[in-house]
Amino acid sequence: MCSARTALAHYRSRPAAYFGVGRFDHEGTLAEIILDRLCGPLGDCPRPASVVHARSYQRLCATCSLGLEVLTVPELARLLGIACRLAPVLALWPRLPRTMSLTIARSAMLDDCVTTRVAWTGALHLTRDGARVIACASGDWLIGELVEHFAALPADLQRIEIEGAGDHAPALIEAAHRRHIELILLPLGRRTGYIAGFDR
Repeated sequence: MCSARTALAHYRSRPAAYFGVGRFDHEGTLAEIILDRLCGPLGDCPRPASVVHARSYQRLCATCSLGLEVLTVPELARLLGIACRLAPVLALWPRLPRTMSLTIARSAMLDDCVTTRVAWTGALHLTRDGARVIACASGDWLIGELVEHFAALPADLQRIEIEGAGDHAPALIEAAHRRHIELILLPLGRRTGYIAGFDR
């Protein structure tokens, strides 16, 4: 049985032939269907998919689905009688242009002004440096997620910098060692700043 990563790679080699990848449990029963996050069978629309076409199940963004009969992912799951979800964001990394970087954060909103990162959820930043892929991560929530999903990081990742690993450091060291990834642990940085008024 192939891994989810291998299945997604095969799915993306013939995107028009499939609408998702099935994940089976240890008894061989279909447990869920994983759909790609990009709009269209070829991912030719750069916007993220939010619904599927009601008949072809083709993934569509809000713009491309205007005027069409569509289903939300939960509605698709109810129709098929099987759990459905969008693929993890990291699965999109191989499909991005090599000149593009990827930042994953829990929220796109600016964090509250605080003097330390104690309450900061953080972000993961992936970028290419020639043939190398480098990652930088910080924030309590993000680092906790990283420990749980370290195997989902890109296969070509060679170096990762973690700011403020704290109690997660031993698990990160072990995970990086298993995958032969260079790990740089940085001290927790401070987030300070002020807001100045503008004279009118």
